[in-house]
Amino acid sequence: MRPVNELVIAPPRFHSAAVSKRITWAQANAAAAQTKVTGGVRGKVVDEQGAGVPDVKIDMDFLGESRVKIAKTQQTDKKGGFVRMGMAEGKWKFTFTKEGFKTYVMETDISLGGFSEVPDVILHRGN
Repeated sequence: MRPVNELVIAPPRFHSAAVSKRITWAQANAAAAQTKVTGGVRGKVVDEQGAGVPDVKIDMDFLGESRVKIAKTQQTDKKGGFVRMGMAEGKWKFTFTKEGFKTYVMETDISLGGFSEVPDVILHRGN
């Protein structure tokens, strides 16, 4: 038996090398994802009178080189505006659709590090 006044100190616990490597790898991947430079696009969809058209579906398809298909979809806001970040640099095809309007298709180039402005997209009534 030990005397009552004897202090027992446990040795410090260390992470194994495998755990340390996993943490380092995960931290490196997170840092790389945060520093990946992408571009963005913004614009507005209007009718023939120049009024913003809300809830227009925008399908965005990347036409540049990629191992996998890159496609994004979103809708215009209540004033017809749209903003999209996280887009790869290069040529994109945008398809604008809304019930009661003719479909409009355009191609645009996205640059890295900021917004690419597209001119107002005019949707015409009809199908």
